[in-house]
Amino acid sequence: KFFVWMSDIHIDPYYGVSGQYGDDAAVCPHKEAFGAADAAAHPYGAVACDPPERLWESALEAARRVSDGAEFVVFTGDFARHHQDQMPNPRADVGRTVSSVAGGLSRAFRFAQPDNIVIGALGNTDSREGYRLRVTN
Repeated sequence: KFFVWMSDIHIDPYYGVSGQYGDDAAVCPHKEAFGAADAAAHPYGAVACDPPERLWESALEAARRVSDGAEFVVFTGDFARHHQDQMPNPRADVGRTVSSVAGGLSRAFRFAQPDNIVIGALGNTDSREGYRLRVTN
């Protein structure tokens, strides 16, 4: 018996888009001199950059192919990219990312519904506030 566990995908819906992170040419905050042309040459992402949704879709498909017979699916957060507070519209962008990931999980692991379970938990980057979520006044 086994289960599927996926975590920390950090999707960047703006992967390859210039003008982020306070630099007109920046497309990745952790990789100096990595521009839009570099991102286009690496359509599934690059080391040290949060990946585009294309990598998530590929990983989901691969997990789906090898998961026949899994008892349940767990996804433990960090759906959204790092530096989410620097997205054009953090609230909407993080919300869309979380929704997209949840929808992908639901479609990929239909075998887990309704008898089995898909379990999800939010991570520290799944807030528009950037690594923190205020839970008190």
